[in-house]
Amino acid sequence: MSIKRFAAIDIGSFEVELGIYELGKSIGSRRLEHVRYEIGLGKETYKTGKISAALSDELCRVLRDFCRIMKTYRVEAYRAYATSALREAENSLIVLDKIHVLTGLKVSIISNSEQRFLSLKAIAAKGADFAGMIRDATIIADSSYGSLQLTVYHKGAMMHTQNLLLGVLRLRELILSIDIPGEERGAVLSELVDKELFAYQRIYLKEEKIKHLVAIGDPVASFLECLLGDVKDSYIRREDFLEAFEKIRDIPTARLEEVLGIGRGLAHILLPCGVIYCRLMEIFSIEGIYLPRILLIDGIAAEYGIDHSLIRVNHDFNQDIVHAAKQMAKKYRVRDWQHHALPVYALGIFDGLKKLHGLPARDRLLLEIAAIVYHCGSFISMKNARVCGYDIISAAEIIGLSHDERMLIAEIIRDGSHAYGYTGSFVRAAKLGAILGLANALAASGKDNSYSFRLDNDRFLIHLRKGEDLRLERMDLDTHKRFFEEIFGVRALLKHRKEAMGDEK
Repeated sequence: MSIKRFAAIDIGSFEVELGIYELGKSIGSRRLEHVRYEIGLGKETYKTGKISAALSDELCRVLRDFCRIMKTYRVEAYRAYATSALREAENSLIVLDKIHVLTGLKVSIISNSEQRFLSLKAIAAKGADFAGMIRDATIIADSSYGSLQLTVYHKGAMMHTQNLLLGVLRLRELILSIDIPGEERGAVLSELVDKELFAYQRIYLKEEKIKHLVAIGDPVASFLECLLGDVKDSYIRREDFLEAFEKIRDIPTARLEEVLGIGRGLAHILLPCGVIYCRLMEIFSIEGIYLPRILLIDGIAAEYGIDHSLIRVNHDFNQDIVHAAKQMAKKYRVRDWQHHALPVYALGIFDGLKKLHGLPARDRLLLEIAAIVYHCGSFISMKNARVCGYDIISAAEIIGLSHDERMLIAEIIRDGSHAYGYTGSFVRAAKLGAILGLANALAASGKDNSYSFRLDNDRFLIHLRKGEDLRLERMDLDTHKRFFEEIFGVRALLKHRKEAMGDEK
């Protein structure tokens, strides 16, 4: 039995958390220890745009304590992630360097889409009936201190996801900046939340009826712990949630600290958190709320366990990424054959070149996403489709992809078979761009052609298995294959099924 001791660290906007876990196929993900420390990184970032030296010193002291705890538990591996407070701070790189120098920890800043994807993995790894729940129209509301992520699943597939600037700490700082009496803050918060949620409903949900609401994220976990005590994984009716919230809705923050026996920082977030989930249930006419009680550190542990085959989940999260890309293509009116045929050809070329390209499996997924969204820019401009495609992808959010991965896809789409502009990793981008360019040439006519791909010494053979006329394909191939041949050092040969595979046309 292989069980691994793992540590997850979340450097959030309101607090820093450490989780110690045991991971294994026989036990899944089991949390042994949970330590958290309140520190207002987000308060400084959202106000000034930077994290002060004093606060970063305090953060390093906390992280050194975490390191001692990790050593006590004989942790074998760890992952440390920072979210919106550091992501939005102008001096984030300075803070990360200080952490590494003073603690030895390597901290990665994750994008919003990566952060929310971790939460989805945590739900699936927790053993909840994730697959069963998302067969119906389900909205997962993932609250954080900086924003709110709304992700809709239906028939087992992710339909869409959107990030709203409705973080509990962000809302709290906004409401404090407005000179209004304390008893009116709840009403003003409701107006702010309603404005965003009604716009979201009009644009993305339209007439779709949501059956389930799943509430996850550190703020809602803290909210429930304060108001409902030790609530296990459960379903809470809207009436019970509203009743619990109404008891504290109009109590001043200073009084809340005394009544509930909590710190001032936690007392500050109860009102905005309660308003967000109450309005979600009322606006979307949802009768109750599921509470998996998961934290971001649970998602970090789940991700590591899945990546290293230490735990099993019954959901293919890569398909969520693919489906999100298909929804984007649908939004920008990409024709069915374009976002169906092009990925098939691109992946066929990728697999046929496996012995030569040396790219990891993750790049196969990125190539598939790039092929699906390749024609999105045509919705804005047929003439400048690639440039518009770059703008769309670089500004969009594809859940599960990092910022760098999304920008890699955007650069490949813009530069096509001349991907020299990508400064982050030229060789990687050039290989993927050359493959995508060749695949796009094979899809030139828009016909339902079928190809097989085979590497034969210094030749890459493309054999037409189904289809007849190849005139457009041959013309487009001539414009793309030079870059392909330069990158991979093999000749690309397109063959009709009636031609001998060894003869060049």
